Amino acid sequence: MFGIFGTPNEVKITCKEIESEISESLAAPIIKQEAIKLAKDKSKTVYSIKKEGLSPKVLAHILITNSIQALIISGQFHVYRGTLNAVGQSMVECWDYSVNQMQKLGRYSHEEAENDKKWLRDEIQKIG
Repeated sequence: MFGIFGTPNEVKITCKEIESEISESLAAPIIKQEAIKLAKDKSKTVYSIKKEGLSPKVLAHILITNSIQALIISGQFHVYRGTLNAVGQSMVECWDYSVNQMQKLGRYSHEEAENDKKWLRDEIQKIG
C-alpha cells in the first residue's frame, strides 16, 4: 500500500519523536530500536494518527512504553526475581518519563499514570 510512495510522514514524524523523547541512558539504544520497529508498522502508525487522532508525540510514548513492557516482561534484564540489572533500571526510568509525558499531554489522568507505574513495578516483582 505504501511501497510506491515510500514512508508515510506519520511514520517519519513518529520515529523522530521517539528519537527525541528518549534521553541517553543505558537502555536508550534498545528501547529506541524496539519502539522504532513498532512505529515502522506503517498501517498501524497511520491508523493511530489519522483515525484514532493520536499526536505523533503521544504515539511515540505509547510505543516506547509498549517496547519497555515487552523488554521487562521478557525477564532478560533481571538479575534475580524482582531485581533488575542496570539496563532494566534504566528502562524503568524511561517508562516513568514516558508515562509522565503522557499525563502532561492529556493521554493519562494522574491516577492512570500512577497505576501504570505501579503495574510495571508489580510485574518486575513477579518476573526474573
